[in-house]
Amino acid sequence: MYMLSGLCIVLLLILIYVLLQLRFKNQHIRQIAKSIGNYSQDSVHSRVRLVTNDPNCRQLIENINHLLGEHENYRIREAETRDEMGKMLSNVSHDLRTPMTIILGYINALTANTNLNSDQAKTYLIKVENKMKELIDMMNDFFSLSKLESGDVQIKLSKHNVSEVVRENILAYHDIITGLERKVDIRLPEEDCYALTNREALNRILSNLISNAIKYGADGDTIGFAVTDENDKVYIEIWDNGRGIPHTQVTRIFQRLYTLEESRSRDLEGSGLGLAIVKVLVEKMGGEIEAQSLPYEKTCFRFYLRK
Repeated sequence: MYMLSGLCIVLLLILIYVLLQLRFKNQHIRQIAKSIGNYSQDSVHSRVRLVTNDPNCRQLIENINHLLGEHENYRIREAETRDEMGKMLSNVSHDLRTPMTIILGYINALTANTNLNSDQAKTYLIKVENKMKELIDMMNDFFSLSKLESGDVQIKLSKHNVSEVVRENILAYHDIITGLERKVDIRLPEEDCYALTNREALNRILSNLISNAIKYGADGDTIGFAVTDENDKVYIEIWDNGRGIPHTQVTRIFQRLYTLEESRSRDLEGSGLGLAIVKVLVEKMGGEIEAQSLPYEKTCFRFYLRK
């Protein structure tokens, strides 16, 4: 009899314990649901904050908080993308409108001025042609970057002699650089360096960086090139000692349509897409690129390719 009574008491205690556990779990579930509901109402940095000894509940909360964090990051990126697209449209309208306005001005001058001689008319036409080429280059940059970022362009990698490609690009620009009375500092290793790359993409990267060094480093007297072999990577460096890039803007120069405010002159303005294209190409080939600038000492673009 006593044994039966004791067994009933134990069973009753177990039942009470189970019911309490179920009650606590229901409370936990309600709190979790409330936290998720708050987040769905755009509560910033909302997380499920619940102290529990139940390992299953803790794991569930960790997983939910991870998903909430990922979703929050997605919302931040989405907002940044919208902001960037707005700025891009504004810059595009500016960058397209300027040359088109100039072209229209030359055409009006040609049609309205009947006293122009053949040499003057030819001068205007040459200027119109140059501005049209500028527009075409700008549109090509837009399309190139769009295709690269959308994944429509597949960049096939194979083993190439990086030292040779760099030498070819130096030779291609050597007459221009020396014609501007700029010195050339070349530092290549004795043995050629090989890496996995795409020759066309690498040529485009080097061409863009060299053109930038010529254009924006005009206040300096030297353009430098270096190739170094470090472990499993080959580093390529292009630098100049011109006016450089303000410290506050170095991290922004690879953004789409970003140009230095000082460069928004008729002589130096560009599409603002060149360095964005360079960055995408480098990354698609498994590398990374960085920029450092100390005005009038060394403004350097350095990237690596994997062997």
